[in-house]
Amino acid sequence: MCYSAMVKQSVKQLGMSFYAHVDLTLLDDVFDRRNNCENISISKGLEHNFLAPETSEEKEIKKKIDTFHEKQIRILEEGLFKLKGRIVVADRKLKENPTKTATKEKAVCERQIERKKTKLENISRSRPVETDDRIYPFTWAPVIIRKDGERTIVPMRYHLRPPGKPPEFDIERPGCYNARRDNLAKYWRKEFGKKHGVIILKSFFENVDRNVYEKRELKPNEKPENLILQFIPQGIDEMIVPIIWDTWGENPEGSFDSFAIITDDPPLEISSAGHDRCPIFIKPENIDAWLNPEDKTDEELFALLDDRIRPHYEHRIAA
Repeated sequence: MCYSAMVKQSVKQLGMSFYAHVDLTLLDDVFDRRNNCENISISKGLEHNFLAPETSEEKEIKKKIDTFHEKQIRILEEGLFKLKGRIVVADRKLKENPTKTATKEKAVCERQIERKKTKLENISRSRPVETDDRIYPFTWAPVIIRKDGERTIVPMRYHLRPPGKPPEFDIERPGCYNARRDNLAKYWRKEFGKKHGVIILKSFFENVDRNVYEKRELKPNEKPENLILQFIPQGIDEMIVPIIWDTWGENPEGSFDSFAIITDDPPLEISSAGHDRCPIFIKPENIDAWLNPEDKTDEELFALLDDRIRPHYEHRIAA
């Protein structure tokens, strides 16, 4: 499962590289809905598109980002004030009568303070760093679809919730940010052959058990330990990864688009590291054929997925 990935999120660069139109109206809507307290997660990589707005549309989105950040800063500062007050009380108790409860309370508050300070620093930071482009399930990211006859960059949520499914689907089927190639014509029948897109990745992350990674059995009384591996394609800067997507919700005000990355069996260097899936990486010349699936048979669509680029992947243990 490609549970996390580094995504190319500069929409202007994507537009130039892939000759695609940027749908600023949909981007504005996502930032607006986040400000209206909808549970929408947006990475700093997507926000960075509007650090230096030029058009009136871009300036309006920048205002919405600033408004959201101001609210988050206010909430975090209020939380810090309360935590510092709890530490004062804990210190007083420790001075009068040292107890494990007061010691634990102070330690918990100190950890929470550090986390909130880190969040504050991250919100206030405008200088881009590599991790700003990393997405996780339920994060919104830019994808390329065919809209009104042209390639269009639109924001979508990374975890596909099919139409008609209840919101609880996200919890009951937490792995639907990926769609297995061998399930496309089965479970994903309503999307496959109808709603296709691509997302541009730089690398991706997978969870593996440490003992599997080290090619050994668990020791007596040893509990499984999770490792996060980052897989990086060699000799290329980007991976054109096919997706399927759909629109959830009948009410336009509450509806949203979401997607799943298509995966397949991994190459040897990934399976030997302990993981059993890998995103598919299609060729640039096949993008338009993939984005226009309606007149194609399943066999023709699978042929596009199989006519793929197969780079060698190196990996490292991620923090």
